[in-house]
Amino acid sequence: MDIFNNIAEIYHQYLKEQDKKYDNEGMLSASSCGGCYKAHALKLADKKGKEKSLGTLNYLRTGTIWGDDVEKAFQEIGLPGYETHVQEKLYLPEYKVIGHVDAFFLSDVSQETQPKDRQCIIVDEKYINQWAWKYAMDPSKESGKGYKMQLGTYALMIHEKYGISFNNFRLALLYGNRSDGYIKPVEISTLWIDEALNYWKDLTLGLENINLLDATPGSVHGVPLESWACGGKKKYCDYAQTEYCTGLLV
Repeated sequence: MDIFNNIAEIYHQYLKEQDKKYDNEGMLSASSCGGCYKAHALKLADKKGKEKSLGTLNYLRTGTIWGDDVEKAFQEIGLPGYETHVQEKLYLPEYKVIGHVDAFFLSDVSQETQPKDRQCIIVDEKYINQWAWKYAMDPSKESGKGYKMQLGTYALMIHEKYGISFNNFRLALLYGNRSDGYIKPVEISTLWIDEALNYWKDLTLGLENINLLDATPGSVHGVPLESWACGGKKKYCDYAQTEYCTGLLV
């Protein structure tokens, strides 16, 4: 085989090794908030989905590298009046959820100030293509629901650890455009904290009362939660069209 045929595969192998380093400790990821209930059940049962392609891993990796650079800037420069936290591991133990928050900022307080008086700003970075950017910047489109519920989940986790009042959160998605380099923060409503909590509660009830492992898409609530996850030619779910799931709506 010509040696040049191996060049791309070298990077593919490297990316697969990097991907293996993410340890969710047998828990669900905050970033999966809003996802299919069956996919969560399969993940908790340690079922392996399809191996990610080089294209997918490369796409994700470039986003990670960009996010790392943004977080480095947060640490080196900071936000006046706030403590900077990046890539902090947090938990929502009642629902078996783990998360690594890109960045959050806690307002400086005196020893006399109670945690409930502290302000918290959460920022989650999303490096997206031009098509996704168009929808993310259009207030008339209901885009990025999963992203928003992920931020809501982080707020629940920070509340759990630091005792921050839910009234004192501000949430923002920091979008980076892969096509033209534009960067724009978009603040979202704190109502997504309630949305996230309701999601994890409902998922937990489903896991306890329904055999989600054998559920057919479209046959029970939450499988899938969004029809696009099982629709069209592109399958976004790692379990679609595998031995565990047809990935086809009934």
